[in-house]
Amino acid sequence: MTEASRNTPLLSVIMITYKHEGFIAEAIDGVLMQECDFEVELIIADDCSPDKTSLIVSKYIETHPKGQWIKYTRHEHNKGMMPNFIWALEQAKGKYIALCEGDDYWIDALKLQRQVDFLKANPSFSFCFSNISHVDQFDKELSESWPNRIEAFTITKRMLGEEYLIPTPTILFKNNILNKEIMGKMSNSPLGDYLISSLLLLEGNGYYFPDKMASYRHHENGVFSKIDIQHKVNAGLKTRRILFRFFIRRARIFSALVLLKNSRTFKRRYQF
Repeated sequence: MTEASRNTPLLSVIMITYKHEGFIAEAIDGVLMQECDFEVELIIADDCSPDKTSLIVSKYIETHPKGQWIKYTRHEHNKGMMPNFIWALEQAKGKYIALCEGDDYWIDALKLQRQVDFLKANPSFSFCFSNISHVDQFDKELSESWPNRIEAFTITKRMLGEEYLIPTPTILFKNNILNKEIMGKMSNSPLGDYLISSLLLLEGNGYYFPDKMASYRHHENGVFSKIDIQHKVNAGLKTRRILFRFFIRRARIFSALVLLKNSRTFKRRYQF
């Protein structure tokens, strides 16, 4: 292995953050505790946080033994969540990408190694994800979201029901769909993670690990936690419309029809 190949990350971790000074350390710790036999880069995209986030991240870079993993950018002006997310994805150099926002965190030190090993050994899968803990701002566990799930996750299962949600902090995927067209779709979608996982399912199946590998935090400043149900439903419907048009243009007619059925069921469930 050459010096250049040793320094080229196999995996990029995308961590967007805004006003997460109370949580960002735990998020970073979850990444830096990873035990893996490949190079990792942690891309932290700070959307001009008006708090002490930058000081906390800078201390990790200067003092942590794995501080060199961190590539930190604080934008001069607030971009908004989705533009910041897209910007961070565009910086990724890894063959694989993992996601963890600045108020969530990983709890399994072998998360990255196990997931990368699986994708290497199973080329028909385009991503994998796991069970997750839901916690409050004090790390008290609230619920378990994925009990007794099937291992193979296909595009049909995703489109047949919105209950097949993929916990964002647990997903790890092949960096093979993020082109200009996809980035353009994401910029118009309020649910970028749902869009990504749905498009990944066009490239291969998803694999579910029943172990809890991460914690998703609910708190009053969380972007999705503070949105009311009507706005969440509207976001879901808008993202489905974007996917529907994409499937039609790609001649994925079956996927488009199943998605249309899913959208109608989703809308009736919430009586909009």
